[in-house]
Amino acid sequence: MMTADIHLHDHQKNAIAHAMFGGNTLFAHCVGAGKTFEMIATAMESKRLGLCTKSLFAVPNHLTEQIGDDFQKLYLGANILVATKKDFKKENRQQLFAKITTCNYDAVIIGHSQLGKIPVSKERQVMTIHSQIDDILRGIEN
Repeated sequence: MMTADIHLHDHQKNAIAHAMFGGNTLFAHCVGAGKTFEMIATAMESKRLGLCTKSLFAVPNHLTEQIGDDFQKLYLGANILVATKKDFKKENRQQLFAKITTCNYDAVIIGHSQLGKIPVSKERQVMTIHSQIDDILRGIEN
């Protein structure tokens, strides 16, 4: 549950609702307008409503710990994993991926440079390519 000490502004509440129910969303407010709390609240409310089970945040490398701190400020009891460079070392990756997939985290926070180190199964790659081909064919037909 969101901490009672922090009150979101109306524009933040609107952005959260849009992100949850309006499809793709870009939080493009100016610096200091509350984008971080918007994405955190979107993730937690989506989980609360059963729209997702776990959120992955890929953020600028230098902001991983700050985002983790902000997460804990907004949701005191949140179960989050903030991945470190050490977690993504070759010898530690399998253990990290096992934790991500099997532990009941509310969210996982990683740096942008770490995103490419997460393996994607062949099945998922094929499924994605077929979906893109279908989208192109539908576009041609219309």
